[in-house]
Amino acid sequence: MPIVRRSVKEIRKHAGRVDSERVRQTTDREIAAQIATDPDTAPDMAEARDLRRVYNPPVPNVKAIRHKLGLSQAAFAHQFGFSVRTGQQWEQGRAVPGSPGQDTAAGHRDRPTGGRARAGRRYRKELADGAIRPRPSKRSPT
Repeated sequence: MPIVRRSVKEIRKHAGRVDSERVRQTTDREIAAQIATDPDTAPDMAEARDLRRVYNPPVPNVKAIRHKLGLSQAAFAHQFGFSVRTGQQWEQGRAVPGSPGQDTAAGHRDRPTGGRARAGRRYRKELADGAIRPRPSKRSPT
């Protein structure tokens, strides 16, 4: 399509001119033919039969889990290795825990204290075995 330069006066002169009678008389068959001949038109997805179902797993109630464990937001975040702000976002429903967060929350949902104790023992054992290194402190040296 060629680009045509027009003055403001020309644009205002021709603006808003729609032959409404012609639009009303256009049939569905004519509209379908126009769509079929236009290569820029997106395909009609209304009759698509190849739709996929998407499973959205239930979102854990992070606040209830934290209360069950008896932890503050800061202690809960530190215990499971994410920022306090991330935990707040999860609790307020502004963000959803990703797979690691869901795994953490789901693993401790039914064990009010046992899960935390097991996680602590596992962390200390892996630390002693040299499988992991201690987390660096977030505080800058002064």
